[in-house]
Amino acid sequence: MQPPYALAGSVSGCASPGTPGCAGLLSKLPEVDGLREAYADAIVFLLSIQDMEPIADILASAAWAVKPSGRLVILMHHPCFRIPRQSGWGWDDERKLQYRRIDSYLTPMTVPVRPIAHGQPGSIQAHHQPLHVYINGLIENGFVIDRMVEVPAYPAIVRRGKRSQAENRANSEIPLYMAIRAVASRRRPCVRLET
Repeated sequence: MQPPYALAGSVSGCASPGTPGCAGLLSKLPEVDGLREAYADAIVFLLSIQDMEPIADILASAAWAVKPSGRLVILMHHPCFRIPRQSGWGWDDERKLQYRRIDSYLTPMTVPVRPIAHGQPGSIQAHHQPLHVYINGLIENGFVIDRMVEVPAYPAIVRRGKRSQAENRANSEIPLYMAIRAVASRRRPCVRLET
């Protein structure tokens, strides 16, 4: 299934006992037949939330689906340092320093990043949003962030060679991934999302 579709795999999340799962638009979970409000103990976005849009509806649907005191976990490419086609590694020859170049950050953008499948037309698109869109979106939907972790680029890889000292330092200092854990602090009324 392509984003923004999701499979709600929790049997208890579907209205009919024994139903193996319910499929539907993740941005419109309240409209998915067979799902009920507050059915999930936790919701996890594993390197997927940046493939989905609109983010406001995705987070509102997650808030609708998670139980009070339930958790939401996001593992994502770091929105500050890993922006599709707008960031990359650079080398300062004079300073013998590897650095991270950021060409654009505050402007939300959609970028085609890879083909859907070999030989198939179209592409998977990444949707960049600045960090405050995720943080404020979680807060506006009744979540309290209780943990955030920034993961360096390649923490376990030790490079060797001419530029290895600078590369190893940059790889251990600049986070390319970020994880956020949030807890549902209050129930929000089910609001019909705009189509």
